[in-house]
Amino acid sequence: MAAIDKKRALSIQEAMEQTADFFGFDLCERIDVGGEIFEIYFRDLLDRDTNARVEAVYTEYAKCDREEITLSDGSTVPGPYKDPRTKDGKEFDLEWRLAVALWGEEKAERFVKAGGPPGLILMVWSKQRTQINERMKRDPKSFRGD
Repeated sequence: MAAIDKKRALSIQEAMEQTADFFGFDLCERIDVGGEIFEIYFRDLLDRDTNARVEAVYTEYAKCDREEITLSDGSTVPGPYKDPRTKDGKEFDLEWRLAVALWGEEKAERFVKAGGPPGLILMVWSKQRTQINERMKRDPKSFRGD
């Protein structure tokens, strides 16, 4: 990491890049799909509007249809989500909805049309989270504030 001029204020992008570098994760996955660049930023560092759209998708996802589990006393409790995922009996495509939340419908359409799998978003977020968790295991003091 380059030396930081303490007198100069960082841009938001620079601050995010330094944070990612410190915690050992990729801030952004830049993917070239058919000549167009698609960016998947670390989920915790999405801008406010994008984060709100992503959270709205997860709020709807939580309402997806579930299997029912019958207990020995005859009562039922919610079980796992039905596969394929549905909400009110209609298909619920989590990966597609996340792509739309990140890039908007037109750009998400271009991503898929050019061969980009919408599921890549969840995989990138999982990779980034794993990178942080691995860093925490290697250097737990950095995360406790010691």
